Amino acid sequence: EHRQAAEKALRDRIRDFEKRLDQYYQIAESFQSKADTMRSSDIKANVAELDELRKNLLQAQEEAARVAREQALLEKDPTSFPQIQQAESVVEPFEKLWRTADKFFVQTEAWISGSFLQSKAEEVEEEL
Repeated sequence: EHRQAAEKALRDRIRDFEKRLDQYYQIAESFQSKADTMRSSDIKANVAELDELRKNLLQAQEEAARVAREQALLEKDPTSFPQIQQAESVVEPFEKLWRTADKFFVQTEAWISGSFLQSKAEEVEEEL
């Protein structure tokens, strides 16, 4: 009876977890439609959303490992969660885009507002 309860609880947890993973994937895909805006505030918001998504995907990997351990204890086949890797693959190029754009805006402001004579050509070239 305890085993059945544990198995049911685990099945319910997996179902809820898969729903969460589907949401993460949808968030990752949403970055495809955000590529047409380049305002500084939008870029910062996108980077913050990427940070949150990365945190959630890392926690999802940890949860997937916990689920696999529980399934092993219950002598069940492990469930795979391809949505984690799929979301990471979908978001990767957009993450590079938004992080590069954010860095560019921050650096551009420093270059424009700062002293031209204090700028070091090698550092500016490397930052670009």
